Amino acid sequence: MGIPKDILNSLNGDVEGLQTAALFSSDGLPLLINNPANADVESFSAKFAMVSKLVSKTVTSLNGGRTDEILVEQDKGWILLRAVGKADLNLIISVTPDATLGNLRMVAKRLVADIAAAV
Repeated sequence: MGIPKDILNSLNGDVEGLQTAALFSSDGLPLLINNPANADVESFSAKFAMVSKLVSKTVTSLNGGRTDEILVEQDKGWILLRAVGKADLNLIISVTPDATLGNLRMVAKRLVADIAAAV
């Protein structure tokens, strides 16, 4: 992979309330991490890989298309999961409630495009 190792660091200035960001394989193995909140990224990635597979299977069973984004809203903020192009990768970003959701989605979409172009 030709993905710059510091590509997730751009989130520090672009996304308010950043807690954790990770690029991980569909098997849940973290490849790149930006972890200001010191979260358990290995567990986080593995669990969201399972969520992604379950949501994709459910969407397929409903005759839906490819799942590009999963958004989880909770009382402590948002967790955004985006598929990376046709690569077998996912980007996950966790932010606090003071983050702007529209900005988060815009930045994540741009970052996914940059990662997909580098793969």
